[in-house]
Amino acid sequence: MINQATGRIAQYKARVAAATRSKTLLLDPRLDKSITEDEYDKKARELKGWQNEIALRIEQHQEGEGEYRATLESLIYVASRGADIFERSKTEQKRELIAFVISNLRLKGKKLEYSLRSPFDLLVNRADHTSWLRDPGFEPR
Repeated sequence: MINQATGRIAQYKARVAAATRSKTLLLDPRLDKSITEDEYDKKARELKGWQNEIALRIEQHQEGEGEYRATLESLIYVASRGADIFERSKTEQKRELIAFVISNLRLKGKKLEYSLRSPFDLLVNRADHTSWLRDPGFEPR
């Protein structure tokens, strides 16, 4: 997710640079009087509007990336301390924590079945994936 946002930001910045170059290239025909002042002004306004729109998108992606990182850090913190938090909590807080992590809780005979809510399901389903490790070659002793 973060890599996608970073890639889009780079694309947007390239578009801003292209618009700036276009605006510069637009000046030459105006100076040569091959286009009218009205044509130049209209095209310059279009390019400026495009630059402003792209700048807004860049800002939105950067804000979203920061929010995503903060949410992910909070999620990892809560997940890593889940057992401790659960044991120290009161009954109502335990119910809220269970409801936050688990959905479709049901008892079939003596077997408890459940589904994990997103993004906890992703953490469990990807727990064995090497991309989660800092050093994929690391072997615990």
